[in-house]
Parts: sequence; C-alpha cells; structure tokens
Amino acid sequence: MTSTEIPTPSRPLTDDTQPRRRAVPAIAIAVAVATVPAVLGDTIVSLIARQIGGVSGKFTPVQPAAYIALTIIGLVAGALGWYTITQVSAQPGRILRWLVPAAIVLSFIPDIAVGISKTLPYTTWAGVAALMVMHVVVAGAGVASYHRFLPSQR
Repeated sequence: MTSTEIPTPSRPLTDDTQPRRRAVPAIAIAVAVATVPAVLGDTIVSLIARQIGGVSGKFTPVQPAAYIALTIIGLVAGALGWYTITQVSAQPGRILRWLVPAAIVLSFIPDIAVGISKTLPYTTWAGVAALMVMHVVVAGAGVASYHRFLPSQR
C-alpha cells in the first residue's frame, strides 16, 4: 500500500441503499415519540381503574409519579432491545414477532407477584389488571414508534 492509498474496511459500514441512522438520536426520538401516547394511554387506564374499577388512588403504581417514570424506563429498554435486534439479526422481523409478545407476558410477572404477595398497600386484583393493561398500552406505543424510527437495516 502506498502512502496515498486509504485503507477501506473489508465490508461496507453502511448499506448503500439505506443510510444507517445514528443510534443515540434515533433511540431518543423513538422513545420521545412513544412516550406521549404511552403516558396518555396509561393515564386513561389509571383514571378508569380508579373511577369505575374500584382501584384505590392510594395504590402507588396507578399514581402518575410511578407509572410515568416506569413507562419511560420500559420504553428505553424496549428501544434498546429493538435497535439491537434490527442491527444484528439477519431476520429481525421474525425475532420481534415472537419476542415482543413474550416480553409483554414476562412483564406481567411482577404484577402477578404483587397481587399474590400484597406487598404494596391497597393492592387488589383490579389494580393488578390495570397494571397489566398499562404494559400492553406501553408496548403498543413503543412498537409503533420503533417500527417507524428504528427500522431494520437489513
């Protein structure tokens, strides 16, 4: 190699037909866009659960301070997982079709544990059901946003 030659990688860093998005801005946008409908949906579920579902407003998980923070944490975790799978998997759609529902079902485990153990004051099964619905709402908002802002590069 002469001094004027520039070394090139053995494989292209990007696909010529679709530019690679930068991870941090793309993930931040996807989470921000998903946060609005997720928090709005969770708020509606919380209000319905407290007004007509018999869930106490003192049940901590249905209070905005708790569910907004946990919604954002869940959306960030989901976005990181989605982004990673779409970047490294040869068939990301196939993986996500079973992984997303599995993750939702697994997210119900702590809710069921709270229902069984009654470790939180004012726990009822109606409150546990409301939390499970909130998980589905957040997942729906996340998947819609991730699909748009974190598309597969393959």
